[in-house]
Amino acid sequence: MAGSSHLTRCLTLVALALAPVSCGGHADEAPADEAPAAHTPAPTETAPNEAPAQEPRPAAPVQVRDDTPEAAVETWLAAIAAADLDSALAVLDPESPGAVALRQTRDGLEKAKADPAAATLMGAIGARWAEEIGALTYEMTTLAGDTATFRFSSPDKTDPWEITVKKTPDGWRVIPPPDTGLPQG
Repeated sequence: MAGSSHLTRCLTLVALALAPVSCGGHADEAPADEAPAAHTPAPTETAPNEAPAQEPRPAAPVQVRDDTPEAAVETWLAAIAAADLDSALAVLDPESPGAVALRQTRDGLEKAKADPAAATLMGAIGARWAEEIGALTYEMTTLAGDTATFRFSSPDKTDPWEITVKKTPDGWRVIPPPDTGLPQG
């Protein structure tokens, strides 16, 4: 993990912590530390003091703005903080290695939704992304024609890093860091 960011390492740890672990044994044996299965009411029974199950509501998508370099960067950061990877991808240079990496992350999270622990994992990932992005500061340092450069810094990094934004016929597009597509140093 030698070039990985703190954010990537944290996401890996969260994923590992929430992954199911099997220690072997027979299918008909329950682990000694597990309680017996709880009674599940039949469809005609009612469970006392139980609220009806509600599906978690997805957050509203982030409004995509790419009319200025600042708007593209703001959209990218807000979308990552909201775990709205489709909106984040909308303002990235689609051919950049970072956009490819972020698409792979999005696709992996979409596949994970079939797992019951996915909601917990996705919530933890979103919370971590929001925390990391909330700590970032950035400013546009240059604007020359159809290219802008932003300098980013974070309290846990000693060296600032730069992100380039380019004007295209479709709007301004962020060229994110190549390894993840996430803002990092």
